[in-house]
Amino acid sequence: MIDQNTFDLARDEFLARVRAQEPGNREFEDFRTGVVGTQEGYKTLVRSSALANLRTQTWTEQTIGSGEILDCMIAAIEVPDNNLIMIEARNGPGTEGHIKLKDAKGDDRRRLEALAYELFVETALTDAELFEAWIDAIGPIYPVISYFYFLKDAQEYTPLRPKYLEKGLRKLGVEHRMQGRCSWENYQGFLDILATLRPMIAHGLHLSSIELIDAHSFVWVLGAWDAPMAGKSGMGSTLNELEKTAWVLANRIENTVKHSNGQQVTSTKKAKNTDEALRQNVLAVLKRANGLCEISGLPYELPSNKTDTDMQVSIDRIDSDGDYLAGNMQATCWFINRWKSNDKQANFIRLLELVRETE
Repeated sequence: MIDQNTFDLARDEFLARVRAQEPGNREFEDFRTGVVGTQEGYKTLVRSSALANLRTQTWTEQTIGSGEILDCMIAAIEVPDNNLIMIEARNGPGTEGHIKLKDAKGDDRRRLEALAYELFVETALTDAELFEAWIDAIGPIYPVISYFYFLKDAQEYTPLRPKYLEKGLRKLGVEHRMQGRCSWENYQGFLDILATLRPMIAHGLHLSSIELIDAHSFVWVLGAWDAPMAGKSGMGSTLNELEKTAWVLANRIENTVKHSNGQQVTSTKKAKNTDEALRQNVLAVLKRANGLCEISGLPYELPSNKTDTDMQVSIDRIDSDGDYLAGNMQATCWFINRWKSNDKQANFIRLLELVRETE
């Protein structure tokens, strides 16, 4: 189905697009690290949060029609950082991707809750029959229906927003139109393509194996990410080394905060669209530090230098109970950040001085 030469060209384009977004033009390593892990890894995290919000263990046949199941379904969609469905009403009131669920009442609500119960709990229908029943209930809305199938089984199904996935498939020499063609047969056609791609991607990128969602990310990058401009390598060639470092560290902060216990940054944007104010604050910290750990005084390394991970620069909170705000950040070597952990700044410096005194 997919010509090897065409795939090789698409793989090279994938690598070029990733390299263009990586600080220091670093090479792609795998789907869990680097810019791909940052920009595409959110899908599995969204799924985990969504499943927790579904609370299917509380569903019974008696709750069908009560609105409880529908509330869980909506909560499973409206999780933070869900870019798999257009949650916001970007084109005016009522244009959310899941508006049919939000507006469902009476018999429509009962019908949707019955379909959800059959999809996630117990059913005599096949997945194909259920898929077509969902289309009858809410219309041919690929992002919503495929999202629920992805929640049901990530080993078998992926989310599907057609436009950029179609573009990505064309890079691979595959013409599989999905816009305006939501159906079980069409969805299975896309999944079959991904199944064919998985071993090709793994072999082509020198990985032992990849997940189905990784093949989805591969196609998405080809279709949605900006191509490197002629004579440039994207961000890596337009920013100086300190600015690139600020971009990397700001991404790490936002990624950390998303899974933290309530720490805040100056924006609620996704890590894939790192907030400019945060990046500028990090850059100011780096300029102030002037290449030296602000606790130990040792020279730190930048991310582009992989010689010693422990000596790489990191951003630490001066007050570990505080937030990542301009006045509460300092540049430290990674090992210092790790050793300090959640300790009070003054106490950690006291202990560090004791160590120095015994030298």
